[in-house]
Amino acid sequence: NHTPILINVVTIKSKKDLFILATLDLCSFPNVPEFNPKGLLPYIANHFHTLESNIILHCTHTHSGPSVDINRAGEPGGDRILPFLENLKTQLIKTIQASIENQVEAIMEWQAGTSPLATNRDLKKNDRVVVGYNPEIEADQTVLVGRVCDLNHKIILNLVHYACHPTTLAWDNEHISTDYIGSLRTTMEKQTGAPCVFLLGN
Repeated sequence: NHTPILINVVTIKSKKDLFILATLDLCSFPNVPEFNPKGLLPYIANHFHTLESNIILHCTHTHSGPSVDINRAGEPGGDRILPFLENLKTQLIKTIQASIENQVEAIMEWQAGTSPLATNRDLKKNDRVVVGYNPEIEADQTVLVGRVCDLNHKIILNLVHYACHPTTLAWDNEHISTDYIGSLRTTMEKQTGAPCVFLLGN
């Protein structure tokens, strides 16, 4: 493994509602109803007595994560896909529960910056769009960083929002990895002493 695949959860509770944000280090959601948002949203809403509209499920979109395509179950290692998804669902519920149990009063602040990592990769060649660096189109390089502190000003959580595909390890990588996202989270956690949740922008 290069960096571990994680589930990160942030929960916010008001007097009437529970809001849940869960990020999963997957390239995309599984094509199995029980394990994609269509099935997970009502399951989570019912389990935690909240509204489906109060829940956000988000993939960080790493291209170096495990396959969750059930159509590949017949390929080598494909027999591990369904058990992985079942464990993923179990761990998701446990992580949400842990977040709820550890809630504290907090203040969230945001700042915006830039990073040159993101580039446009929709290159036109002979009137055909191919995956390749396009220097003629400037990519959105905005980075949003959120800091959540408790009432004693101690940092308890960081959030980062950035629009750059996690494909920096390229096509020949054979390691399970969260790509640059894992390195970003590790760096922020070392510097701040608090967990980091990443959200991929469009």
